[in-house]
Amino acid sequence: MIDKIDIKVGILGCGEVGSTFAGAISRCGAQVTVYDKLLEQDGGAEIIRDRLHRHLQQPLHLPFPPGTVDGGIKPGQIKLGSLREMVQGSDMILSTVTTDVAEKAAGEVVPYLHRGHIYVDMNSTAPQKKIAIAGLIMATGADFVEGAILEPVGAKGAAARILLGGKAAEKAVGILRNLGLNTEFFSEVIGRAANFKMIRSIFTKGVECLLVELLIAARRTGIQNEIWQDITGFMSGNPFEQLAANWIRTHVSAAGRRYHEMTQVAETVAEWGLDPLMTAATRTFLARSASAVAAIASHAGEDKPHIGEDQPHTRGNQPRNKVQSGIEQSGIEQSGIEQSGIEQSGVKAVEQVITLLDALL
Repeated sequence: MIDKIDIKVGILGCGEVGSTFAGAISRCGAQVTVYDKLLEQDGGAEIIRDRLHRHLQQPLHLPFPPGTVDGGIKPGQIKLGSLREMVQGSDMILSTVTTDVAEKAAGEVVPYLHRGHIYVDMNSTAPQKKIAIAGLIMATGADFVEGAILEPVGAKGAAARILLGGKAAEKAVGILRNLGLNTEFFSEVIGRAANFKMIRSIFTKGVECLLVELLIAARRTGIQNEIWQDITGFMSGNPFEQLAANWIRTHVSAAGRRYHEMTQVAETVAEWGLDPLMTAATRTFLARSASAVAAIASHAGEDKPHIGEDQPHTRGNQPRNKVQSGIEQSGIEQSGIEQSGIEQSGVKAVEQVITLLDALL
C-alpha cells in the first residue's frame, strides 16, 4: 500500500474540469495547488473552495485497475495559490482553462517553468494551437503533453476518457492513471490527439445541434414527446454500427432522392418559424454528393437528371481523370453505383464510399 504519492500537481483553471480533476487527484493522496483568475477577485476564493468541496464529496471513479491506489489513503492537500506559487510548487501542471485563453494562459505560466516540469494542456483546441502552445512550453526546457478529453466531465467525472500525446505522454499517462484520471497514450506527435478530438467533435457536437433543431421543430408542431420516443427507441433498438454503415453505404446512390426530401423538410421547418440551419446544411451536403454522382454518370456517358437550380454543379464537371481516379481508388464498380450501389456491407462498404467521395468532393 502506498501512503503518499510523491508528486505535486498544479491545476491552472478551476472550472468544472479543473475542480473535478483536483478532487480526484487529491483523494489519491497527491498535493494539489489550484490557481484560477477568480482568486484575484473579491469573493473568488470562496467560489473556488465551494467548487472543490463539491467534488471532494463525490466518489472517486476508477474504471481500470489502479494498481497503486488504495481506497484507504487519506486525501492529500488542496491549497489555493497565486500563479507563481502554483507553478513553482508543482511537478506537473494541468491546464484546464477555456479554449479561447489556452495559449495566453500558457504564456503567463512560461516565466516560472523550468526543466523537470510537465505541462499538460487539457483544453479543446485545434492541432495548430496545441503545437503553438507546445513551442512556448518546451522553450523553457519543460515537457509538454497534449490532452484530449473525449467524454463529458460533468457526466463522467474523473472517469472521462482522456488521450495524451507528446514525447512525455507515456510518462504522464502512468502518473495520471495513478492519480485517478482515465488517461491513455495516443501518439508522440503533438497535434494528433487534438486532431482526433476535433474530428470526433463533428459527430458529437453535430448530433447535439441536430437534436436541438429537431426537438424545437417537434415542439412547435406539438409532437415533441412522440418524436423523442421514436428516435430514442430507434437508436437504442438497433446497433449503431449497423445503422451508420447502412447510411454511409447508401449515401451515394440515394443522395439525389434524399436531397429532394430534405428540401421539403427545410420548407416544413421554416413554415413553423424556425431557421432550419442544420436541415439546410444537410440538404446542401446531399446536393454536393448528388453532383459527385452526376460526375460519375457523366464519365460513364449516362444522362443524369437535373436535381435543383441551387445545387452546386462544379463537381459535375470534374476532369475525367479525377473521376476515374476516385472510382479506381474506391474499388466501386462504376456500373453498380446507381443501383443498390455497393455490394459489400460494414467496414468495407464505408471505406469504399468515403474513399470515392473524398476524391470527388
